[in-house]
Amino acid sequence: MVAALDLFSDGGARSVTHRAVAAAAGVPAATVGYYFGSIDELMYRSFEEHFARWIQELGAYVRPDGSEHTLDDLLDFLGLSSDAEVRTSHVRMTRLFLAASDDERLRPLVAESVLAVEGAIEALLRRLRVNRPRDTAQVVATMTGGCALRLSASRGNVSEEDTDRMRRAIYQVVTAAMLPDDVVEATRRSLGL
Repeated sequence: MVAALDLFSDGGARSVTHRAVAAAAGVPAATVGYYFGSIDELMYRSFEEHFARWIQELGAYVRPDGSEHTLDDLLDFLGLSSDAEVRTSHVRMTRLFLAASDDERLRPLVAESVLAVEGAIEALLRRLRVNRPRDTAQVVATMTGGCALRLSASRGNVSEEDTDRMRRAIYQVVTAAMLPDDVVEATRRSLGL
């Protein structure tokens, strides 16, 4: 299944055939056909397993067992990292999310993943005592999604300065959400926004 997703991520749906998956996985072609009657079934099961594993990894950021991750840790996990390997991995994940969102059967998996990201961010924001943590989490999740698209469009080739800029914008939103509403409103009015 990993081989199928790798092929899909690199070359799109047309690159995924029983023979190509078998070659990439190092197994006889008949083996892939035996376990998966169709490429559609193979892709659905591959996406399903991959997203479930990703959501489980994301869950580590909101465990009630006392392990406390920071917003920095979560942003690293979501691809806004100075580590090029992490960014490259996230580019692959973004491409899979986009492809899955086009498939009616896979769309619920994408929606579940988006809600998991929002939930992880919300849990962190609650710990920080941010005002309206759910609303702020949705905004931050949307921003990370936009950052993911930017990373994907550049195939992960962004400078550390670009990554820092994207992270700083997210910190600014979180910081503003921590201020009292009247301070934010007065500042907004004074700036003519």
